[in-house]
Amino acid sequence: MIRPVIILLLCLSLFILSACGGGNAPAATTVPPTDAPAEATAESADNAELPAEGVTATVSFPSTSARSGPATSFDAVQQVSVNQVFPVIAQTGEGSSTWYLVDLGEGVLGWLWARVVTISPADAVIEPAATVPAP
Repeated sequence: MIRPVIILLLCLSLFILSACGGGNAPAATTVPPTDAPAEATAESADNAELPAEGVTATVSFPSTSARSGPATSFDAVQQVSVNQVFPVIAQTGEGSSTWYLVDLGEGVLGWLWARVVTISPADAVIEPAATVPAP
């Protein structure tokens, strides 16, 4: 009776750890600089290149990886630490499947799972991502 419980706990632990990071990080996804004006245009808003106004994601879980897409099956882009704060650009999914596209700095974008970050302000309205990488 105890053996199935232990196996279940181990599987759950592995799932959580795989969602939060580890592994080798491939080259980061970068956004090339442009000569576009600082003002937001309809095209840049559609491409989800601009952060949501004043919305941030604070990492609240240790050993977390920002990923190249909104799932643990995507490569890790960058390891992030507890209490690091990133501007939120967009989101995809809902409930426990929500992922946030964040600006990691220096033109690098990454996806963070909703369960490992705290969004501020809590009642922020975040636009859905214009494009989402396929798994």
